Amino acid sequence: MKARHLVAGISILVLGFFCAAANTNGFTNWNKYGWLGKPPAQAGTDLNNSGVADEQGNELESGKVYEMPKAMVYSLLSAESETAGKGITIRATVQPALAADKRVDYAMEFENANSTWARGKEVTDYLKLTQAADGSSQAQVVCSKAFGEPIIITAASRANPEITATCKVDYAQHVESVELYIGDVLLNPNGDTNVTVNIGSATAGRGGKIRLVKKVSETYTLADSITENVVFSNDITRENGGIAWSSSYGGKYGAGEGRTYSALYDPLSEEMYFDLRLFSDYGFRDYDARRQGTNYQEESEYWAEQTTEWIKNLYETETKGAIIWQVSVNVTGTYGTHYIESDIVWAGISGYDSVTGIELDKDHVILPNG
Repeated sequence: MKARHLVAGISILVLGFFCAAANTNGFTNWNKYGWLGKPPAQAGTDLNNSGVADEQGNELESGKVYEMPKAMVYSLLSAESETAGKGITIRATVQPALAADKRVDYAMEFENANSTWARGKEVTDYLKLTQAADGSSQAQVVCSKAFGEPIIITAASRANPEITATCKVDYAQHVESVELYIGDVLLNPNGDTNVTVNIGSATAGRGGKIRLVKKVSETYTLADSITENVVFSNDITRENGGIAWSSSYGGKYGAGEGRTYSALYDPLSEEMYFDLRLFSDYGFRDYDARRQGTNYQEESEYWAEQTTEWIKNLYETETKGAIIWQVSVNVTGTYGTHYIESDIVWAGISGYDSVTGIELDKDHVILPNG
């Protein structure tokens, strides 16, 4: 009997590009990652702007109307999205076009309301579903809180409530924030990181172990695999406002071809201090020895005798405000990328005593007789 009604043209609800019923065993056999059998958003897709995608990994935005997708994945709250802050409008289209009653009723529920996470919670606290009007084919979806159990949106034909189509909504794990520390020095993610170098000590400067601190969302339905990439690099010569570290250290730090260049490709295993160790550890002595036309042994002896005064003069005449390292941090997951960069700038020196002059007290000056 139902088949005859369908053939006769009783309203059929179509989701997206084809009907969901056949592929979900009556909308009950849901794969965790949607119908494709894999996470809806593909690796490398940057969802940081929109924060919501369909099952193909396509970003969705406010102000557009989308045929109701088979699945949606949020990686940001709607309020945090740059382009989807006003919600996503979906449409469930009733076929055939000549159907007398095209009205649709929307509803939503947790996929498993008895799961450990969902038990006792109201789905409307996490996802807002607002139909444009009574019976309208369009509805707006807004994610207001992260959720830990998938939510199923159902659109049903009012003329025949047994005819339904569904959209599974997930919330993806993602990186919420990233910070990079060099000991007690926090990298400025929005500009230069100014440091003062203690040029009178090899033990008392700020700095320490280079470490990455990231905050990852704790509530989600889709776990993510997150990779980290941190690089300290410098191919800026003094003439262009930077300090070029010695290419002779390329075996450890990756020297560039035909130029003085080095980079720390695995800095999270390193320590860095903003004192005399900065120069001895990263080849600055060798570079300046060659720059002055002396060999390393001669320069090392000079270094041992006049280190502080030499660096002080160098700073005051050439390297004040120079870039010590350029730092890039790239933390990437399936559902978004968090990227920060900063230049570590040599902004000051400490740890030296400067004699500015000698003042004589004439009352205590003793002149020899005669």
